[in-house]
Amino acid sequence: MNRRSNSPIILGIVLLAIGGLFFYTGISEKMRLARLESEGVSTPGKIVEAHVRSGQKGRKTYYLSVDWDAGTERKNGDSFSVTRLFYNSRIGNGGSISDSSVTVRYVPSDPDSAIIVGGRPEMEGIRWVGLILMIIGGLIITVRILRRIVGR
Repeated sequence: MNRRSNSPIILGIVLLAIGGLFFYTGISEKMRLARLESEGVSTPGKIVEAHVRSGQKGRKTYYLSVDWDAGTERKNGDSFSVTRLFYNSRIGNGGSISDSSVTVRYVPSDPDSAIIVGGRPEMEGIRWVGLILMIIGGLIITVRILRRIVGR
């Protein structure tokens, strides 16, 4: 057995691992949002700062820093990732804040688990990408093992 004959199995394992990570991230986010929906409390917040970060390949991520009250605890400058559309609806040309009011939804027992209502980027697709990668990785491994068993 040479190194080349093992490369499809290694590829399958890598796809399974990456897919599993994506799938886990997607499921975790879905569970967090379900908890926010069932146990969450909404409260007003005020945008105090806005910034954009450029990532790989020029992809931009939009952030708003918000002051809000979590029951008896004051949260100052919590940073939330938001969609470009939501960011542009609150931030004017030149980066000035045109509408500082937002609604923050949080879980009272865990105020660090919070979102800006209407501003959350969609993460639904990451779960499906992970599932597809896991299926492809599993198929690659299965086909390779069956070929070895059959003797091909």
